[in-house]
Amino acid sequence: MTPDPERSLDGERRYRLRLRSVLCLLGALVVAGLGAEGAVKEHALAERGVLAPGVVLSVSEPAIRSPERITVRFSTRTGEVVEGTTGDYPSGLKAGNSIEVRYDPADPRNFQSSEWGSDFWLIVGGFGLTALALLAGAWVSARA
Repeated sequence: MTPDPERSLDGERRYRLRLRSVLCLLGALVVAGLGAEGAVKEHALAERGVLAPGVVLSVSEPAIRSPERITVRFSTRTGEVVEGTTGDYPSGLKAGNSIEVRYDPADPRNFQSSEWGSDFWLIVGGFGLTALALLAGAWVSARA
């Protein structure tokens, strides 16, 4: 008995579609996880953020496809000196400028300029829509 070439192509096509479905589902899980992490950090800043004065140490030159970032040093209420980078700040800052930051006392490395608004809904919406698109891709692939 010889194998039917059309049937093996159909099986290979089904295998590829199932693989595509699984990859879309995994992608949706990763995107949803990243979005959830970002949303939790934003929520923490909004709910329990503490203000502190700081100084801009440096402003990075933006690389191709990467945003400009600043390095800031500030002290927490407990006296811990924190040095970290953020992309959430108003434009026009230079090294040596003063800046007021909002930081999470449970995780002081989670901070942003106090003048920067919350990105919570942007994060939830952006990551949520991406995850939904990947789920739709998985559904379409699974039904084909």
